[in-house]
Amino acid sequence: MSYFAKFALMLFIFSASFAFAQDDEEFVNVDQEALLKEYLVNSKKTVSFDTTIVFKSEKFEIHLKQYQSKKILSIPAKFYPNIRKSAFKTPEILVDLIVLKDGIEIFKKTIDKSFFADFNNFDSRSTTINQFSFESFKNENFIFSCNVGIPVTDVAFEVNLLLDTNGNISFKE
Repeated sequence: MSYFAKFALMLFIFSASFAFAQDDEEFVNVDQEALLKEYLVNSKKTVSFDTTIVFKSEKFEIHLKQYQSKKILSIPAKFYPNIRKSAFKTPEILVDLIVLKDGIEIFKKTIDKSFFADFNNFDSRSTTINQFSFESFKNENFIFSCNVGIPVTDVAFEVNLLLDTNGNISFKE
């Protein structure tokens, strides 16, 4: 499978199954229980994305892998009021991100929800990484789009992770 196909699959798995109205108070009539089941099936799939970027005669390689951890989250039923009487159990999602500059590792980290703890005041007990993807290279920064929240709900925050060409990170809303 080409990396474009894998990237498209990753976006589908972790973001396409969310269907909400523009008005935050009006939930679109969807079968949330079916979405939860679909989420569990799709989140079992490991998704890898590899790409190479040449900038100022330096070769950068990005290796990204999104997968389930062995840690199980127990998300309270209150987040699924119309369909759950008990907690929704799902594995936490992890992302391995490696960036090489001319074959030398400048960044390597397994990213979980705690990576974003200082960025957003968020109750992380029930959250996981819903989506993490490479977006672009701009102003000497690799830009990754991240969504951390409660699966198949609109309880989440989005942030861009910026990684400069020396391996330093910053966040941007």
